[in-house]
Amino acid sequence: MEEHKSAGGTSLLVTHNLQRGFESADQLVIMSEGKIVWKSDSSSLSLEEFKEIYSKNALESA
Repeated sequence: MEEHKSAGGTSLLVTHNLQRGFESADQLVIMSEGKIVWKSDSSSLSLEEFKEIYSKNALESA
């Protein structure tokens, strides 16, 4: 996937592994019930901030 990205390609990764997603992505999206509830560039926050946002959205969806 990294080689594809380096060559200018686009990929879509769907995962619940937040660290893997954060490290692989330029753009992050959180979805709930098929709808986008949050999105951001990965460069604008830390992994810990992303985990906190994900947890908050998961609790609100429950």
